[in-house]
Amino acid sequence: MKLERGLMAGLFLALLLVGLVILVSYLSFQKIEQFNQEQLMENQLVKTKYAATQIEAHLTGLQKLLEQGEDCDTNGILKADALGTIVCASPELADYVGLNIKDKEYFQTATENEVSIVAVTKQGSNPQIIVTVPLAKYGQFSGVRMAIVELQQLHWLYLQSIVSNPPKSMYAIFDGNDVIYASEKIPVVSSSEPASMQHLDPLGETMVTSSDLIFGHEHWRLAVLTPLRNVTGELEKLRRQLLGALMVIVGTLLSASIAGASLYRSRQKLKQKLDTLTLEKLGAGELEGNKYTDADIDLEPGKMYLIKDGEEKARALFLSALNKNYAGLGAVRDDPRTLRKKYNVQKTPLVWITPNKVAGVACESNIEPLFELMKEFLRQNDGVVLLEGIEYLSLQHPSPLLLAHLQQLKDAATARQSIVLLAVKPEVCPAPVLAAVQAMASDVYGESVLTAQEKEILRTINEKNSMSTLVSFTDITKQLEITKPTTRAKISRLHGLGLVEVQTVGRFKALKITSKGRKLI
Repeated sequence: MKLERGLMAGLFLALLLVGLVILVSYLSFQKIEQFNQEQLMENQLVKTKYAATQIEAHLTGLQKLLEQGEDCDTNGILKADALGTIVCASPELADYVGLNIKDKEYFQTATENEVSIVAVTKQGSNPQIIVTVPLAKYGQFSGVRMAIVELQQLHWLYLQSIVSNPPKSMYAIFDGNDVIYASEKIPVVSSSEPASMQHLDPLGETMVTSSDLIFGHEHWRLAVLTPLRNVTGELEKLRRQLLGALMVIVGTLLSASIAGASLYRSRQKLKQKLDTLTLEKLGAGELEGNKYTDADIDLEPGKMYLIKDGEEKARALFLSALNKNYAGLGAVRDDPRTLRKKYNVQKTPLVWITPNKVAGVACESNIEPLFELMKEFLRQNDGVVLLEGIEYLSLQHPSPLLLAHLQQLKDAATARQSIVLLAVKPEVCPAPVLAAVQAMASDVYGESVLTAQEKEILRTINEKNSMSTLVSFTDITKQLEITKPTTRAKISRLHGLGLVEVQTVGRFKALKITSKGRKLI
């Protein structure tokens, strides 16, 4: 008793402690999430500045190459004379030779002896950056050297890592509010602060980091955007898991407390009841030995069977199982003293299902101790349990409680490969209870679907048997006017279903109907 109370108290405290830990974790999760966002923002700003620095260095290096070079051998290099006509180009730009660019802004800026770096669009797509450096001969402007840089190239060199590594981000290069190039469609970014949290449609809350790109007279800005939902997805998932775990713990805590109290009270009542009704006192487990029975149906271990045509049939099957070395326990509706004399049962315990107390007889009508006794018997023995009076118990106790105990009894039989026999009187049993028990248990006679011809064969065999006349395969063939192969096939099926027996009498094969077969005609 004290041990049980101690275990329940320990379980309660353990669940309470786990619940408190999860609750504290959940409440502190917001701080963890905020710290994580700050770290991500800082890391993103570092990546943004690094990418901007790399792009600036790339374009600055091109500028120096143009200032120092003399030819057009390097990829992406063009040269125009003082009138703006392109006079040489690297091999992949050979088609540009002969074009005149004197009206282009970058050429006109170069005539003023200034380096120009301008973003333009080629054929309506594929944005490019054009770097121009003025050339002079004898102190006079003599033309320009130019380098064309595909922005897609800069993407693969310096920006791809931003969009390919988690958390999923996007970027854009702005000239003022105009987007020069973007990894995908970008919403308007209002702030130019190095790092900020902005609400952008349709991205929602978004981390925005930016860095300047300055080339000569051009002042651009690289901005990287990371929707907060991409960052907090896993964190939110973890938060939901913690909340779910907390709810489960609280629910389990309450259920365990209620169930523990209920179980404690139930066990107390059960112990009181079992003080006068135990397996030890009943002497359960002893084998009965051979007893006469006319039952000829083989019962399959691990099943619960329903017998609807009288308690005599159920008792015959019970005796048949005892003859096969099953230990038995019977819960019966008649006086066990009368049954012991009638069936010559001496060792098998029988409990009388009655509210009366009879000296020297085990009596019980309360469903809790009665079923506990049967389940305990099945847990300890490879046995057979006979339970009569399902209709009586259904009128004395709530149907859900009765059905729940029957299901537990069936599970106990299945686990130990034992047998449970239920005897019921359909005419007085409540229809819902009968339907539920029928769904739960197997019909001892089966529900075989027979053809009209097969039923006629059974009737023929039964008629002959009732007159103590041997019936053969040939008799069936002649009387039903069917072929010999058909006769053999039908008899084979009926034999397989346990509806007929084939007995050899000398060289003669006689057919005998079983009680199971007789039930179906």
